[in-house]
Amino acid sequence: MEQVLSGPVGRDDVPAVTTGRRRPVGVTPGAGPATTGEPAPISGSIERLLSPAEVAEQFGVDVRTVARWEHDGRLTAIRTLGGHRRYVQSEVVALLAARAAKDAK
Repeated sequence: MEQVLSGPVGRDDVPAVTTGRRRPVGVTPGAGPATTGEPAPISGSIERLLSPAEVAEQFGVDVRTVARWEHDGRLTAIRTLGGHRRYVQSEVVALLAARAAKDAK
């Protein structure tokens, strides 16, 4: 497997080594912008992330409908390092509550 140095990363100027994958080896996910180029997580706001299939199951719809809701702005997707979509559980619960309130009228 070919290893490629991607240049200095972080405060210690330690190069990140990649192995042909998108995630650098030796870089802790969520460590903040100094090490990954990603925003640092806000402390105390750790929430469960749901896959599109989990969201679709909760609503009783197809996965493509969930993707359409994201495109329409009803849901916000977070992308994993592998490019997969994930949805914040509290946002999904709020959309479920809004849908239930609309159906109750």
